[in-house]
Amino acid sequence: MNSIQTLNNQRRLIALKQGSPGYTWQPGATAASATAEINVETQFPLAQKYAPLDCIEIINNETANQITVSINGRPTVAAKSWTLPAKTIRIVDDDLGICTVHMTNNGGAITTAGSIIIKLKRKPLTEDMLARMRL
Repeated sequence: MNSIQTLNNQRRLIALKQGSPGYTWQPGATAASATAEINVETQFPLAQKYAPLDCIEIINNETANQITVSINGRPTVAAKSWTLPAKTIRIVDDDLGICTVHMTNNGGAITTAGSIIIKLKRKPLTEDMLARMRL
């Protein structure tokens, strides 16, 4: 292995040990029953270094609107989907492999821009995970 490959492998291992920085998406105002969506690699090009992201924090600061957030597909066919009532926070970090995120407004009114916050990141590897990688 040449020195450039070794250096790249060392950098990748450091990134995996530390996890990724957080990537925040705030869907704009969304009409009732409408869906806003992102592709993680397109929205956050720097996240490709840490792909796949595996942790999502959903903050619904709406006063009345319930939302549904799904990953890797529209809500009807998504791999994982969560419904959050107004004024709710949900954190899910069970190795999701997030590629796309869809947010559907289930309420009867338009959501307020900036009131829904979705944070994505890759968790740091545990010592057990690092040991398995070295085998």
